Amino acid sequence: MPPRIVASPRAAVGTLWLSLTVSAVVAAVVAAAGCTGPAGDPAASPDAVGPLGAPARASVEVYLFDGAYGSAYLDTAVDLYHRALPGSPVEVKPVHDVATQLQPRFVAGDPPDLVDNSGRPLDLATLADAGQLTDLAPLLAAPSFDDPDVTVGQTLADGVASAGSVDGRVLALRYVTTAYGLWYSQALFDRHGWEAPTTWDGLLALGDRARARGVALLVYPGQAMGYVADVFVALVGKQAGVDALRALDNLEPNAWRNPAVVAAFAALAELGDRGLVLAGSEALTHTEAQTELLRGQALFYPAGSWLTSETRATLPAGFDLAIAPVPALDPSTAALDAATVAVAPSEEFVVPTRAKNPAGAQELLRAMLSREAAAQFSRLTGAPTVVRGALDGVEVSPVLRRVLDAIDAGGEPELRAWFRVWYEGLRAQWLTTLGDVLAGRTGAREAAATMQAAADDVASDASVTKHMRPDAHEGPTAS
Repeated sequence: MPPRIVASPRAAVGTLWLSLTVSAVVAAVVAAAGCTGPAGDPAASPDAVGPLGAPARASVEVYLFDGAYGSAYLDTAVDLYHRALPGSPVEVKPVHDVATQLQPRFVAGDPPDLVDNSGRPLDLATLADAGQLTDLAPLLAAPSFDDPDVTVGQTLADGVASAGSVDGRVLALRYVTTAYGLWYSQALFDRHGWEAPTTWDGLLALGDRARARGVALLVYPGQAMGYVADVFVALVGKQAGVDALRALDNLEPNAWRNPAVVAAFAALAELGDRGLVLAGSEALTHTEAQTELLRGQALFYPAGSWLTSETRATLPAGFDLAIAPVPALDPSTAALDAATVAVAPSEEFVVPTRAKNPAGAQELLRAMLSREAAAQFSRLTGAPTVVRGALDGVEVSPVLRRVLDAIDAGGEPELRAWFRVWYEGLRAQWLTTLGDVLAGRTGAREAAATMQAAADDVASDASVTKHMRPDAHEGPTAS
């Protein structure tokens, strides 16, 4: 059988591609699509194989984000693909900047077959609005790799389909189950007899004790404020419930003036005011910030469970990495339990409508969603996938066991904010405002007012496609 081919992607030529916005790219794609005609239908081939009609002896081109998880994990799925389709090359192109690499391909009407749209991704909402992504409903309805009587969709964790849905169509398949929380050294806590706090007051008290020892409570990557944004979402959602987050997503009037939203801003501001944040955090990248955690300069670092893979080569012996839920602001009135931890499917894969082999791409995704491929992913990366039962009976690392236990104890897929995906301008203002709050440049009420004004601007802008977040586990819609 042909091996997995690892190739270097074509580089974008000139500075034009670097200056293109995603909207401009999509406009160009739409124009190109109108000139070149529809893509071929591999399922119509007499040599079609499998429930999705993947064409025999046809190549599949994959762009894979070469980030925390690397690219070696795809080998198992490629092997499974080759068993069904021998003589069908799978060309894997690991990249760090997906958007920059693929903008010229989309403009030319020549996208790859399968894209791991992670890292620095193309804007999913914009591509969806322009009709440039294949509906993956046939994949979810197809028999799973492990049991022909169970569909692929039935093997997936709750919330996977809705996370990749826009206006009722499943346009992205997210592969990794990510838990978000505060990461720390269990060994350090054991030495001092500390426990991870379950309340914000308890967190502050621990910070005061750590500061007396010359250690900061928190380090964060100021150059990647999305990490702090996840903490903010958890604070609001745990205190006021998912409805408060839904109001933010749906651009409801005064949603940003909700007392829980103001309290979340105030809680972050207090970290800076009390000197509990590692000095210089605002200038740090995510790798620099996690290095400070590993050096023992801070007790906690906010991140998703990709951290287990990113730190494998640098984790000091005996560090014993662990995850704690973001503490509740006021447990006596909190809407969600203290053990609640934000869980979301991540690492999204899409199949462009202009792909040459969309059926082959979906067949490869079906192989990735087998228990064999999913378990191997976890062995290599230390992260769980969205495949139910993939790790049953599999020996896992202590840190992965902690992640799985946290998910089992309080995993909540609705503890997230969609506006950060739908409205780039609003997201940018939010991250800037969070940075200003932590740095002491703005107060909580001023921050809430700034965000409400930004949300009102989006709501009143008729040129912006609006999306609605419905009740739990339903896909978002566009209007």
